[in-house]
Amino acid sequence: MGSVDACRRLGIGRKTGYRWRAENGGLRPDHLPESSRSGRYLSLLERRRIAALRERGLIRETAGLVGRAPSTVSRQLRRNRVAS
Repeated sequence: MGSVDACRRLGIGRKTGYRWRAENGGLRPDHLPESSRSGRYLSLLERRRIAALRERGLIRETAGLVGRAPSTVSRQLRRNRVAS
């Protein structure tokens, strides 16, 4: 279903629908629930936990706390670091 039809069904304005879609990474929020995703990929909750632990300075402990391999965590951190 297209964005305009979805907005019409929900009874919201087209601009609101586009904003909601952009706020959710450009995909419909119900596109693919976390529970149906492969365990191979980090979930949104895991990504947020990694970010929070990094902010607290717990970089070395993060992999164990999240239950993922250190290489997975380091890849995630490397992909999302801000270039200085």
